[in-house]
Amino acid sequence: MATRYEYFTPTGYESLAYTVDIHNTTWQMQSFTPIFNHSLYSVKFYMRRVSNPGTLTVELYAVDGNGFPTGSVLSTATTDANLFGVSYALHEILLPTYGLIAGTTYAVVLKALSGDSSNRVTLGIIRNDDASYTGGKSAQSVDTGATWNNNESGGFGFDAVF
Repeated sequence: MATRYEYFTPTGYESLAYTVDIHNTTWQMQSFTPIFNHSLYSVKFYMRRVSNPGTLTVELYAVDGNGFPTGSVLSTATTDANLFGVSYALHEILLPTYGLIAGTTYAVVLKALSGDSSNRVTLGIIRNDDASYTGGKSAQSVDTGATWNNNESGGFGFDAVF
């Protein structure tokens, strides 16, 4: 049976303050810091589709000194985001198992390279006044990962399943 270690879950969908897009040029990331050594095998996010975004790619990275993705992809998986509903739901993406080290911060990057501003995935942001996840942050890149900016208004609802 899977164990939840790192997660940030809203009290309900009404807690989603606003959304951010995922498509060919706009990517999203959520970092997290494991509290124990264990293996990651899936991640879950509150998402929905707009039109036909195509394949959603999820990648695991180490982070740099600013907490943004860096280096080579540690683990990656894809899912057909065209199968997502048009209402928000918690979607699980299975990853090849990757061993995580306690106290090391990692970033999960989400991108939909065949999408565009009309065909995209939207990801729910939880209000800043909800209890915060202190083991990482959410951020956005609007230039295919060249630069990243923190999402100051809150964090993504997520589960990192081990």
